[in-house]
Parts: sequence; C-alpha cells; structure tokens
Amino acid sequence: MNKAYDTICKRVSIRGYDGRPVEPATLDKISLTLRILNTGPFGNAVRLAIIDTTGEDPKMASKLGTYGSIKGTRMFIAGVVKKGPGANEDFGYCLEKAVLEATELGLATVWLGASLNRGNFEHRLNASSDEMAPAVTPIGYARSSLVLNDRIIRTVIGSRKRKPHHELFFYESFSKPLDMGTAGPYAQVLEAVRLAPSAGNKQPWRIIRDNKNGAWHLYLNESKLYNSLYGEIKMQDLDMGIAICHFEVVARELSLNGSWKIALPEIEAKKLRYVISWVE
Repeated sequence: MNKAYDTICKRVSIRGYDGRPVEPATLDKISLTLRILNTGPFGNAVRLAIIDTTGEDPKMASKLGTYGSIKGTRMFIAGVVKKGPGANEDFGYCLEKAVLEATELGLATVWLGASLNRGNFEHRLNASSDEMAPAVTPIGYARSSLVLNDRIIRTVIGSRKRKPHHELFFYESFSKPLDMGTAGPYAQVLEAVRLAPSAGNKQPWRIIRDNKNGAWHLYLNESKLYNSLYGEIKMQDLDMGIAICHFEVVARELSLNGSWKIALPEIEAKKLRYVISWVE
C-alpha cells in the first residue's frame, strides 16, 4: 500500500453513492488484495470477497440487509472469520486494509456492523457453522452531496470528531499522558490510530509507551454493555483491529521495524483490557 497515512487522512464514511459502476480493472485490483488478506495478527482465518448484486432482482438483492442505510450502490466487500479468541480483531484488521486499498483506488466506503443482516451475507459467502460475518462495507463512488443518512449520523455521533491525544496515548503509566513531541516518527503512527473509524465513534483504543521494553501496548477501554449487543461479534474488538491496522501500515510506511506480540505488560491498567503489543 502506498501513501498509507495520506489515505487514512482522506477517508470518510459514505452512505450515499452516485450509481456509477466500478471499473473491472479496479475490481481486479481489489480482488487481488482480498486474496492475500487472509489472516490477522492473532492468526485467525479470514475470508473476504466482493459481493455484487448489480444484475440481480432489486427485491432479492435488498434482502442482503443493510436496512436502507446505503443508497446508490449494490456492491460490497464482505467476509467471514472463524470464531475464536482474537477473531474480531483479525477481521477488523483485514477488512480495514481492504477499505484503505479501496480508498486509495478512489472508492468510497463505510463500515456497517449494526445495520446488517449477517445471515444473508454469511449465506452468500457459504459460511460454515464456525464462521461469522462481523461487518461489511459497500464500495462505489460517492455522491457529490451528502445524503440525509450521512448528515444525520455525522451530527448525532460526531463522526468527524476525535478525542485529544492526551486521552488516548500514555507514557509508562496511564496517569501520565504521552508528550507527542517526544514520540518521534511514532507521532504520525499514533495520529493514524487517532483518525481510525470506530463503532459509535467511541474511539476505545488506548496506547501506552513502554520505553524499557521498546514496546507500544494497545488496550481496549471497553464499554461492556455496548460490546455485548451482538453476541460473539464484538464491535469494539473490531475497532481494535482497525487501530492495529492503522498502526502497522503507517509504521511500515515509515520503516519502523517491529512486530505484534502478546507481551502481558506489568502496567496498572485498571478497567482497561490489554489486547496486543508492537515490539520494536
């Protein structure tokens, strides 16, 4: 992926599309990307595919089930993941990489997890009993003006607003906000995480610098009631997968060497749930 940070900065969630078909060459590029996005940092098997209902009866196509929240396109990137620990994070990681690829190719997207009939997407993808479809994104070309759904959602949840750095990033202790001026090239990596989309725009990720061990530890500030609404599909765990994706693609772009590990840091985290660490 080229210019990952710029792509992250320009991407916005779009629910209104202008109806133009996506060119075959563009679809071929996306399909190639989807074939290699088959696992995340926790090792769960992910299957992503393009679902195109353009030539189908509109009534049948509508049964895929986005409950009228999407206008002007009948093409989606969807997928399934095998159920298990880290499955939601791995799915979020892989689908967000696909979203960034689509954005780089000039397409609009939006994460759909709540307004979604998962059973119909799982049927289209021939999901097995141990697989689930946590989310999808439509793909297409954005309308020149926002549709009503976009305006309402951006107003209600403030989807363009982001928490300040001192609420998200910390140094050695969660009582000590990270001075972004001391983060070096990782300042851009962290900003890429700050800009990540999240369910309800709750921005649940928290990252702490462990200077002694040369690591960045990622934690989830979980809203347990909110995160349990859909059973095994955990919206905020998906959000953590998106954050992991943004951290990694920008770190790689800046040639910051590291890898994902389960480090079990000895840090007092109170209600925060440890997820994973980037170890240099």
